[in-house]
Amino acid sequence: MISKGMLKIDIIGQLLIMASMLLYIVFTPGSLYISSLLPLFILGFWQFFNGLIEAIFYRNKTRQKYIFTAIFYILSLITLPSIDNFYPAKISGFMETFSTFYFIVGALGFAGWYFYQTYKELEYSNHHPRSFWDYEF
Repeated sequence: MISKGMLKIDIIGQLLIMASMLLYIVFTPGSLYISSLLPLFILGFWQFFNGLIEAIFYRNKTRQKYIFTAIFYILSLITLPSIDNFYPAKISGFMETFSTFYFIVGALGFAGWYFYQTYKELEYSNHHPRSFWDYEF
């Protein structure tokens, strides 16, 4: 089972990345789409690799589901633009809009779901301290 200290670091890291994304959007509203891509990518990178560590080393079933669905999402996001090349009549306007919607809604959905799962594990499960750093004083 993952330690409470690791979960706290995970929650704090996610909150800092989300707060920086929201502050940047609030103070520069004209560049909403472009400005949110880098922090969203950093958040996805953070969550994916934390989930991968927890899935492999701690055998967390929730994180294993997250990793498999995230890999499927990334592969579908990569193959989505190539769908437009198979049709004789180009539907590029629709595919660009759909790809953008799929990227933003999917990325925010994954980020929210992972954050909720981390919060739920931190608050509602019994953690047994594994080292000195896991004790709460």
